[in-house]
Amino acid sequence: MLILVKSIGWLLAFLPKQFAQVLSVILGDIRYYLPTSRRRVLLSNLHHAFPDKPAAWHRRKARTSCRRLLERRLFSLAEPFFSEVRLDQTLIATDEAIELLEKYANPSSPLILATICNSQLEACTLLRRAMPFETAEVGAFYHPLSQKSLNNYLLANRSRHGCTFFDDTKELSLAYRFLKKGNWMAVVFDQNLGKSRHETFLLNRIASTTRLHESMAKFREADVLAMWGERTGFWEGNLNVEKISSGKKNGAIVLKANRWLEEKLATNLEFCRDWMWIQDRWKAQTKVSENLNLNFSKSLIRDCQAYYNWENLPRQNRVWFRMPTHLGEFVKWIPFIKAVRESRGDAEITLLVNRRFKPLAEALRVADQVLPLPRRNLQYYRKVWQLRWNYPDTIYNITQSRSADLETKLINAPRRYGMRWPGTTRSLLTDVFKIDPGWDESKNHQVDLWSEYFKHFGLEGEIDFTPLRIATQSEVINPLRCLQTESQYAPYFGLICGAGNCPEKCWPADYWVELVASLMDLYPDSNICLFGTSADLPVSREIIEQFEPGSIHDFTGSTTLMQFVMALKSCSVVISNDCGGLHLANALGVPTVGLYGLTNPIYSGPVYESPYKIVLPAGCPKRGGVSPDHICLSQVLEAVSELVPQNQESEKEPALVY
Repeated sequence: MLILVKSIGWLLAFLPKQFAQVLSVILGDIRYYLPTSRRRVLLSNLHHAFPDKPAAWHRRKARTSCRRLLERRLFSLAEPFFSEVRLDQTLIATDEAIELLEKYANPSSPLILATICNSQLEACTLLRRAMPFETAEVGAFYHPLSQKSLNNYLLANRSRHGCTFFDDTKELSLAYRFLKKGNWMAVVFDQNLGKSRHETFLLNRIASTTRLHESMAKFREADVLAMWGERTGFWEGNLNVEKISSGKKNGAIVLKANRWLEEKLATNLEFCRDWMWIQDRWKAQTKVSENLNLNFSKSLIRDCQAYYNWENLPRQNRVWFRMPTHLGEFVKWIPFIKAVRESRGDAEITLLVNRRFKPLAEALRVADQVLPLPRRNLQYYRKVWQLRWNYPDTIYNITQSRSADLETKLINAPRRYGMRWPGTTRSLLTDVFKIDPGWDESKNHQVDLWSEYFKHFGLEGEIDFTPLRIATQSEVINPLRCLQTESQYAPYFGLICGAGNCPEKCWPADYWVELVASLMDLYPDSNICLFGTSADLPVSREIIEQFEPGSIHDFTGSTTLMQFVMALKSCSVVISNDCGGLHLANALGVPTVGLYGLTNPIYSGPVYESPYKIVLPAGCPKRGGVSPDHICLSQVLEAVSELVPQNQESEKEPALVY
């Protein structure tokens, strides 16, 4: 291997420079176009840093970055064979850099040179050669290679220009002693160095860098200067230096250095193009148990907020949730999404939802973005695949669908999480919460399982099941606005007599007829409204036919989801089979009566802190399992009477419809 490396280096040094330049372009383009995880990291980093730039801009910068990476690597091979004249042309110090560094050379004083990872990083080993005066000794860190002979060869070549190198895994104490003697230390501050790992904010995202430049500066009260090579041509550059921090005011050096880098990337196009975007500096908090919380000290977060003048942490960590397609489960998951937003203060929440649920999801204001799933046709998976260009960091698949697993794989987030029941596989996910084989659905509510699921991935805090609020600007015209009643205290009863395509869960239509007749007798001024989907139309028509025209208001299949929400909010009591409408009413704070039978209310009952009653057939176990045909009318009327407002004596405001 060593002979091959030397041969390639000699060839690159003695052939015309244009050969190496063309080679770096070819190899860089190959690196860019290969569909590897590194390519995704590269484009994702640029998209996070510059979300307002078009995709073509990101691709151009990514391609250039790959070429510069190969340029730097070819330079490290060829540089040992450069002539003295060529070395002098490789790195030329600017007048400003010479003037500033001379202050620390005469007399010699300790200095920290905070440098960055760009195409000129290797050339910065020529620092002492580029100075027209005698400097202090310069030290730097290196990461050892596994192949000893190659490591020794590269280390010897880097050291021949007057730099002393320290192993970043085991020679930190030697580096501190070196600095103590009044020497200079160069630290690449925009990446990890050995075991020195520090999580901070860079470009508004949690990044894993080093804090060696800060600790070493405080150790000797040394000034910190930013040092970087500015590329002026292939294998040529200018040495630049700027002051970041003074030794007597060495506070928040990590944040100051990061801020300096951010400003350079934002304002200097060539600087931005030359930086190594391909490195995964933002691969932080990689433990599964940390994904849904900020594993930061509160003081560090306060320091970052104070330094950057943030009222709240920037939400740049893109966390997506593939939401259920069943309305009842959808609304039950909303408190968990709210909890994630509290637990992970830097999370940008995106909900991937059924198209019908998009207006409701936006009205609840729990997510930064709501994306509707495409229509189910031949183009479905192609359109899902295109969502990958949003570059999510994590996707939680809340459903148990293998089709949804495929969707998350196509979107290509590096972290794809879900739940796995015993005896099943979720091979398209990167990690799963394994459900205990002893977990009993008949004795536990599904939200208890969901809590364990999210806590497995680091969720902190309690789940808040207080009723949901709809944003005022999302409200639509209430379909009940036209209904008239003689008493402002007359109740509005909402009846959901179907259950979509599950007739076995439904109370029989003739029982609903008896219920409507009884409600008319007991509450003569009331308005009775039927709701449901188009699949429930046959049941609603069967009920309406038994009464005088206009005595019942039928909205079955005629409302949008948001109109349905507005209508439910106006109801005094909603009486429903076990279906999505029941859980939506419960989520909105409306008193509800749920008619259960075959389904298990212990597992799938209402969860919000709203008044509700569960009605089961007489003699039915609490976990269900008996047909709802056996529910008696008297049971339902008793439950309704306990929830309906008690006319003027009620302390609650009347359920008025405007």
